[in-house]
Amino acid sequence: MSVLVAYRVPKADPATIAARDRRLLMIAEATAEASLLCVYECLGDVLGLGRFHAVPDVPEGAEVRLHRRFGGGRPVPLGEGYFGVTLALPDVSTLATGGVVRLQPEQVLNRAVRGVLAALETLGVSAYYPGRDLVTAGRKIIGALTLEIEPSGRALVEMAVAANRSFAEVTSFLDRADPTGVVPADVVLPGHATSIAEETGLRATLDTFADAVAAGFVARLGVACVPAEEPLPPVDPDDEWLLAGRLAPHLDRYGAARTALGSLQARVALGGGRIADLRLTGDFIASAATIARMERSLRDVVPDRSTILHRVNEALAGPTDFLLGVKPLDVIADVVMQACDTAA
Repeated sequence: MSVLVAYRVPKADPATIAARDRRLLMIAEATAEASLLCVYECLGDVLGLGRFHAVPDVPEGAEVRLHRRFGGGRPVPLGEGYFGVTLALPDVSTLATGGVVRLQPEQVLNRAVRGVLAALETLGVSAYYPGRDLVTAGRKIIGALTLEIEPSGRALVEMAVAANRSFAEVTSFLDRADPTGVVPADVVLPGHATSIAEETGLRATLDTFADAVAAGFVARLGVACVPAEEPLPPVDPDDEWLLAGRLAPHLDRYGAARTALGSLQARVALGGGRIADLRLTGDFIASAATIARMERSLRDVVPDRSTILHRVNEALAGPTDFLLGVKPLDVIADVVMQACDTAA
């Protein structure tokens, strides 16, 4: 990644975040030689769902809006008091250095988070990336990140950073947006999370943070970071993107298991002794194409653990296929079988 074009978007509308990120990916692919960095802040309270979460119906008067990310992962707080960071890469190998030809998904996350770690350090926060999807300060959660890699090799890294409100607010956002628990999530206690303001005693601004992130990528990855010559063109809200995450009512059987990132659920419909339809939901991080292929391969299959596990492994055989946060893969077969065995 030799050139990084930096944008910042104050008062971002959560209804357009997904459409804007899709635009960033398209621009990155078209330019090929440049990656795009966008730092933004939304107004109000916004719950960021992972791509593979079932999208709940927000109760009237909850005053929490939803954003469905391109990558998977656990729910995150966005909105006023939080900063979002999007990094659009023309190819998954863009961040490679030292003769490495192609990065593994874990390596993409490891390199992409370095600019944010440097920014936090500049602002006075001793931050650490222990791996997986969280950024911590003093062993308290201060940020989270996720990743999508498309079959073409394009990649999008999304991060949420707690600036002036604690990351623990995500639990309140969930309680208000999803009181029936459509999205199973662990409670994040105030003592287990923090923010830039809490760590430093200073209120962070979008401009200060965006400048620090840009400088962080220059320092940690040796790139040239240039401000965008023009603002991002306006995009129309993509309401269908959020609606596509809703659960189909015929998926009336349910199985679940704990995973490294939270939970994995299988929602299944049976017909004629076979899996008529299936959807995998939860906190895992994966290629959307991989999960779609996996779900297709399990339809019309007679429920059998070994057959399901074989199909799961087949779906992960491609060069851009990946699934983080679910090990061993037997867990997927187990939750699908559990769902099949559950009374409708």
